Amino acid sequence: MTSSIRTRGKGLLSKLLIIIESILFTYRHNIFYENDLESIIETKPKIQINTKQATLAQMGKLAEKSAEERGVNKAEYMARLLRRLKRGDWCFVAERNDDIAGYAWVAFRDLYLMEMDAWVKLGGDEAVIYDVYTFLGYRGMGVATKIIEIAIRQLIKNDYKRVYASILRENRPSRKAFEKLNFYPAGSITFFKIFGVIRLTPLKAFSSKTTAHVFANSYAQFSERKSKILERRVNRREEIEAQMKEVVARDREAHIYDLQYNQYRKSIEIPFTLRDFEVEKSNLVLDAGAGTGRFTTEFVKRGAEVVAVDYSLESIKINKLRCNSNVICADICYLPFKSSVFDKVASIGVFQHVPTWQSRFAGLEEILRVSKKRAKFLVSVYNYRLKIGGTDRQGYHSQGLIQYYRFFFSQFKSMLCQVFPRILELRGTLALTYVMERLYSRRSKKLVTIFEYLIEKTFLSFIISDRLVAICET
Repeated sequence: MTSSIRTRGKGLLSKLLIIIESILFTYRHNIFYENDLESIIETKPKIQINTKQATLAQMGKLAEKSAEERGVNKAEYMARLLRRLKRGDWCFVAERNDDIAGYAWVAFRDLYLMEMDAWVKLGGDEAVIYDVYTFLGYRGMGVATKIIEIAIRQLIKNDYKRVYASILRENRPSRKAFEKLNFYPAGSITFFKIFGVIRLTPLKAFSSKTTAHVFANSYAQFSERKSKILERRVNRREEIEAQMKEVVARDREAHIYDLQYNQYRKSIEIPFTLRDFEVEKSNLVLDAGAGTGRFTTEFVKRGAEVVAVDYSLESIKINKLRCNSNVICADICYLPFKSSVFDKVASIGVFQHVPTWQSRFAGLEEILRVSKKRAKFLVSVYNYRLKIGGTDRQGYHSQGLIQYYRFFFSQFKSMLCQVFPRILELRGTLALTYVMERLYSRRSKKLVTIFEYLIEKTFLSFIISDRLVAICET
């Protein structure tokens, strides 16, 4: 939430450039930082400054200096500062010889981030540092770092447990200041707006439950409303009947299940799904919804001890013969294991077939329960992508016996964030499968692989990919 205001001239051309930028295209890449407030690092600025929580009298001096240096309207800026104080935000200022050198704000309630067009939602023991600014003549002297240190001391004194900050990736001085004080990067988030259409896209990682809920822009709010409509309660009897129909279909098709996967799926889907999910020989791995063992085989190859769970008895029999793994016929919503036993858990292509939101959350909570602390959980689901080659939001496979549901990216993210402390990675995979399956051959394998890899690195992976893949920390 560090300041990203750029000073420009007041001419007609400058105003026109601002209007064009705001209407046509806006792009920002922010790093999201966290600090668990477990320790304090003493900092020493290069100049002697007096840093403290600001008084009402200092707000006038702050507004006056900001108007001079940053080109803002003094009266409007003063009104904004007073609204922040009235809301309960803290302001910390650094002074040298009665001159304000810099300042920073701390918020405790929902905070609107102007530069990201989004809201930050905080828990009762959490805070967010925003609008950190050092005035000209005092930069590069450790002023901002000292202000943040004093803010952290005050937060710890008042029993706060965590504090956040969002910083532009290009703003290296601010990032360095926060990293000196034990802030660690917990997320990488891209904001872009084209012709007024807003989208926030996680690139590498999300942070904890709070930060994962952070961005509630218009797109996410729309998806949230859609989710609530879809979360209508269904009769438990109907849910059981749907599950039993699926078991019948899975048992019937178990011996031919793997035949549906062509060479493209085998060569691209498996390595791209398991990328960044490291399994070691000493790991106890749970494959939840393992089926006939397409991915169980990969875990066994890596030398891990694997427990495969599926509620199709015929599928799990084939899994046993194929992988020589430990198999159990059970429902992932009611796992027959003690708590905190697995080092790694994978559930690949399962939750799109779980019929209700209530059961989806039950399954995720069971996985969280049986996983060790800070274990890794790999999950993939169908993505509701562009309608290329026919893409229905929901429907049935196997002559109406197996239900499926395609997730919006924001829905999938929100579902995981409500259960797991942290999402380490979230991406789309299998881009343009309808096209790539027809182009794929041994000669084109490298080209298709490069295309897939490049698409995964952009926001397009959430639009044109067939699968959504996430790695969570439990």
